[in-house]
Amino acid sequence: MTAPESTRFRMMIIIALMMAEFTSAFELTMIYTALKTFFVMFGDPQAVGWVVTSYLLVSAAAAAICGKLGDMFGRKRVLMIVLVGAMTGSLISASTSDLNFIIAGRAIQGLAGAILPLCFGIAREALPLNKVPYGVSAIGSTAVVSAGLGVLLGGIIVDRLEWFAIFYVSSAFAFISFCAVLIFVPNTKVTKTDSRIDVLGGLLFVPAIFGVLLAVSKGGSWGWASPITLSLLIGGICLLGIWVWHELRIDHPLINLRLLTNPQL
Repeated sequence: MTAPESTRFRMMIIIALMMAEFTSAFELTMIYTALKTFFVMFGDPQAVGWVVTSYLLVSAAAAAICGKLGDMFGRKRVLMIVLVGAMTGSLISASTSDLNFIIAGRAIQGLAGAILPLCFGIAREALPLNKVPYGVSAIGSTAVVSAGLGVLLGGIIVDRLEWFAIFYVSSAFAFISFCAVLIFVPNTKVTKTDSRIDVLGGLLFVPAIFGVLLAVSKGGSWGWASPITLSLLIGGICLLGIWVWHELRIDHPLINLRLLTNPQL
């Protein structure tokens, strides 16, 4: 491969990764432009808030777990699976007017939270050492700029079309990004390891936080002393305690809480 061809090939890798991260950032922020419409449609601001919260909870879990899965099974493969999940979630939300299904679709979209760390890992692996800083900065800049563009484009789409159009546009971005990654990103290596993935540590905090947040958001309507509210609140706090105990007990935790004892962090 000649030098110009090599440069062009590296640039296509970076562009494909930037497109994937654009999808992630767009899905994160475009929903804010539709919240007013959802408030009018469903008349329950607390329930509508879960359109955002469900995405963020799954996004946090996906970012923690998929990084490890990328090491075990190849970052390109996991990135493509995540993009398919994001596209599927968008289509689910776009094809229904039921708030529960919209929230479910948004939760599946939350898999896109793993895109940024996977893209950083692929850049470090696929690019020459002296080009890694450029690739990482390009991907990181895309994340910042696209978050703002997501609000702008989302607002234009909701104003000009219908609320569900933002989900169709999001699914189109995910599909285009999937094709770009499939074509231009080289296969990434698989790291063989004897340690098992800490799935429990990556997933347990999601229902724990979900229970606490749901109890806080619904406590006023359900009653703060109602069995449901107390069960969710106490159960969520107990699960958080179990999660912390689990992560501190094992040798290779998925989320290393011991790092929080470092004053610099």
